[in-house]
Amino acid sequence: MHHEAFSLAAIALMGVAALAAFLPATLRIAIVPAVLLEILFGARIGPQGLNLAAPSVTHDMIAELGLAVLFLIAGFAINPQEVRGAPTRLAIKG
Repeated sequence: MHHEAFSLAAIALMGVAALAAFLPATLRIAIVPAVLLEILFGARIGPQGLNLAAPSVTHDMIAELGLAVLFLIAGFAINPQEVRGAPTRLAIKG
């Protein structure tokens, strides 16, 4: 029984991740980023939603990895030329 629940949760997580990446790419929805869809879909299948994915060590590890990738992507989106100068001085001074 436990094995079946894990399989259902794994399929739900993979399906949500694929759907969140697939929808904006095919429908050209520039207003809604894939990250937002992943968060919304994840909340929907989680314990407060459909309860398809219960908390576990594996899900915690996947969540940490996802957060690290999100920060990595956000870091790549920053233009160092725009941060130099006055914004940097203001950040240092507080």
